Amino acid sequence: MFTLIQSRQKFNHKATVLGSAIALMLSAAAFAQSESGPTAGENAARWDRGNAQGGGAQVDRSRFEVVDTIAVTTPHGVNVMPVQKKLWVANESMNTASRIDIGSGEVETVVQVGAGPDLIATDKLRQKVWITNLKGNSVSVLNADTGAELDRISVGNAPHGLAIDQARGRVYVANYKDNTVFAFDARTHQKLKSIPVGKGPRNIALDAITGNIFVSNMDENTVSLVNPQRGQEVARMKVGTKPAGLDFNMMTRTLYVSNTASANVSVLRNGREIKKIPVGSNPRGIQINLLTNQLFVNVAGEGKVAVVDGFSDTIRQKVKVGEGNYVASLDITTNTLYVANQKSNTI
Repeated sequence: MFTLIQSRQKFNHKATVLGSAIALMLSAAAFAQSESGPTAGENAARWDRGNAQGGGAQVDRSRFEVVDTIAVTTPHGVNVMPVQKKLWVANESMNTASRIDIGSGEVETVVQVGAGPDLIATDKLRQKVWITNLKGNSVSVLNADTGAELDRISVGNAPHGLAIDQARGRVYVANYKDNTVFAFDARTHQKLKSIPVGKGPRNIALDAITGNIFVSNMDENTVSLVNPQRGQEVARMKVGTKPAGLDFNMMTRTLYVSNTASANVSVLRNGREIKKIPVGSNPRGIQINLLTNQLFVNVAGEGKVAVVDGFSDTIRQKVKVGEGNYVASLDITTNTLYVANQKSNTI
């Protein structure tokens, strides 16, 4: 099932897209970003923000609500391609990936991938979909247009998180049981480097401006800052207990890390933790809207998504979605969040 969460006020699609397009053009150099994720199975929640006012100059911060759901099978990873209006979902128990048409909510294509497909990242520039196969110790690379599997690459033990630096043509994969991150060429799929990090690397967030990456080390309560060009870890920062999801706001230079066992989100600036935001039981994936400075945190222990204001670092709202909501993907142009609810078999 697919959950659509929408503003209670009238949604002015043209105004919202126009305002987003202007902001994206202004930050184009920084926006050749990767989409990790930590971002569709056949179960997700979609959120729409409300109307943009004054031609998009100001954004109305209205409340969110679920407006639709899509049925799928054990969705875990989810990733949206806004221009194509497609949603990709990793169906963990089926060893498949589904491509869903956003407009109709219909599953268009089902592709066989490796064992235990986990997380998905999409390379919009090269029209490729990268999927970590947790149980198969591999990564599947798909053609986003045809759905064909182009490559299946052997990686380390228990690959989980991944991120794509589209501007620099690099893909990064965290190998949870090997304590490493592999770097690949996004065009040739060739492995370039193996970079040691902390214990239990779980997820990866990209700083699209510098090209550096952040890696959550779940088994030692830290985050590694990695310089991929040098191929080494340059810093290790202490966070909360059992860190999992993370995302980086390149505009405010702020890193947010979900701590699954301490029920909060660490806020880091300049390489150090400055505060923790209590969010609820078992927080997982984090998505940031750079245009509104909003955070969406999957609070899996409650089956809710917390909407956090990035200016005050306070929760503005919690919205009930499905169960097992570990991963989500954000369409920044419409402020629409797609949430994979693995235990509810919905999006």
